[in-house]
Amino acid sequence: MVSTPRKRCWPGLLAALAAALGLGLSVASAQTPISLDAESSELDLKNQRLVFTGARISQGDLRIDADTAASENLDFANAVWELEGNVRIRSADGVVEAGAATIRFRDHQLESALARGEPARFQRTPPGDEREIRGTAGEIDLDAKGRTVTLSDNASVTDGASAITGRRLTYNLVEDRLLATSDGAPDQRVRVVIVPPSEDDEEEEQPDPPDPENP
Repeated sequence: MVSTPRKRCWPGLLAALAAALGLGLSVASAQTPISLDAESSELDLKNQRLVFTGARISQGDLRIDADTAASENLDFANAVWELEGNVRIRSADGVVEAGAATIRFRDHQLESALARGEPARFQRTPPGDEREIRGTAGEIDLDAKGRTVTLSDNASVTDGASAITGRRLTYNLVEDRLLATSDGAPDQRVRVVIVPPSEDDEEEEQPDPPDPENP
């Protein structure tokens, strides 16, 4: 005989699902509204979870896309979401792409995101800079509150002119600074590779020879 889940667990989830199907979630007026859109949704009564297919969560310049997104509740004051498939987290700080991710909202704002992939990817163009920072790793931990991105497990970051690899790379988004550590592992030393400019670039950067008649 199949047991029936306790009914006292249903009302909150059913109300949350009904609200989500309205394709909008209101938060405090002092904060930017959060919206949740999906191609379809279902209530997993066995695991007491809300599962959304083709999900998109957005708030201001933050946009999170995934093939599926699941959470035990829709209260963005304190909620953990499990994302699977074609995960993409885009904000003013950059873009993270991965196969899966766990994200946490606290006080109606994104607090953190732990992305996992083979590899997971991060890219960012610092304000006022033409460089494009690109990073890859088995895991990318985005601390939205602390404004840092930590790459671990075969971590690598490049700006096109140089590349650095290490066991753990922490990128400070505020200071545009990269900290590389090996965590003491002898086989995971920090490595820096500098790409010299091409001959064409060197020729373009050379100043014109002085005019002997007009020194």
